[in-house]
Amino acid sequence: MIITLGPSGTYSEIAATKLFPNKEIILKDSFFDIFANHKKNDLMVLPLENSNYGSVIQVWEEIAKKELFISKTLIMEIKHSLGSKSTNFQTIHGHPQAIGQCIEFLHKQYPNAKIETATSTGDAINKALKDLTCAAIGSADIMASKGLQIIHQNISDSLNNKTVFGVINNIDHFPNDPKNTTVILITPQNDRHGLLFNILQIIETHSLNMTRLESRPQGDNLGKYKFFIDLQTSPNSPEFKQTYQALSKDHQVNIIGAY
Repeated sequence: MIITLGPSGTYSEIAATKLFPNKEIILKDSFFDIFANHKKNDLMVLPLENSNYGSVIQVWEEIAKKELFISKTLIMEIKHSLGSKSTNFQTIHGHPQAIGQCIEFLHKQYPNAKIETATSTGDAINKALKDLTCAAIGSADIMASKGLQIIHQNISDSLNNKTVFGVINNIDHFPNDPKNTTVILITPQNDRHGLLFNILQIIETHSLNMTRLESRPQGDNLGKYKFFIDLQTSPNSPEFKQTYQALSKDHQVNIIGAY
């Protein structure tokens, strides 16, 4: 089963359809619903990171907490538009990521409008469909197909606005695909001077290119962090295996993605 964020009209639904064109797509109302109710063989298609607004934190935290695995990704260009049934709207609805990606435009063009978050772009569109005083941030094609007037097109603050979507499961669902990126989660067991430097030094020693580093609180105490790291290598390469072994001497290391 393919599960993604609904209701109909989300960028996640578009991504899921591109990744699995001949499969039935099941839509859920929130990230919470998706992670709380997914079954062992379900494939979740969810946003991981935006080029302008950064990581989708809730998704990464759930991957870490539930020990899930990213086995395929899709980079999709995101072109936000503003749609409404009326030009006299007072409230603009959008997913927090969408709002963040368009915040300069919104403040400049609609300084007096009330900005409210929605659980998804599909949810924002539905709110605008039901209320003439509301507008939504979403895909122009989707909004037009549902009956909204497109007030502004291409409202993202960055002209090169892209989002990475991931296929997430309990295991590597595509083990035979070529793997160019390996994602690891490092949870240090003991804090000490130079901890992060030593982690990076091990990666550098084995000549691996790090393309992403993000720290997040471990959740049990202030000042304790875990690290999400993308490495430009296959998990089966000798360099990665040596790096993994060296890092595991002092830290808990989990492979949470390969694609």
